[in-house]
Amino acid sequence: MWIGCLEIELYLPGINSLKEKRVILKSIKSKLRAKYNVGVAEIGDNDKWQRAVLGIVGISNDRREINSQLDQILNWLDKEREFDILDYEVKFY
Repeated sequence: MWIGCLEIELYLPGINSLKEKRVILKSIKSKLRAKYNVGVAEIGDNDKWQRAVLGIVGISNDRREINSQLDQILNWLDKEREFDILDYEVKFY
């Protein structure tokens, strides 16, 4: 069994309140859960308006499969226009 963890730091330009940030993050998390069947949570920068850190976790019997899924998620997130990816880290357990 493999657990793949993606920690991704986002910059959300044009956000003026935590409420706006929460709306965008809620949408992103919902789409990721529906499209990729992964666990998603905000794990950092909770009180900063224009920054967010998301933790995304998937599980599989095959490391290549979970690695491919996390790559697809990164590609999908990279195409989104509402935010920029500042940094990310992938770990396997």
